Amino acid sequence: MNQSSIETLNRHYSWPGQYTFKFIVPKNKLDEVKRLLDERFAPILCRPSSKGNYISVTLTGMMDSAIDVLAVYQKARQIEGIISI
Repeated sequence: MNQSSIETLNRHYSWPGQYTFKFIVPKNKLDEVKRLLDERFAPILCRPSSKGNYISVTLTGMMDSAIDVLAVYQKARQIEGIISI
């Protein structure tokens, strides 16, 4: 984990606390994103792109620490074509 990212998150957030993740994924990868997540992230807000090829995914969950936030991003990177916003 990147120490700089941990320090930045700790400067701007208090833990435990709510954190919002935003991703853009190819529409055929939405199920992979949903499998990545657990019960902390409900509901998941999805909005298709204008052409319908991509889906914007917004989710907010209770996170215990900056390390937990970065772990979600690390798991997300395993999904081909995902873009973290």
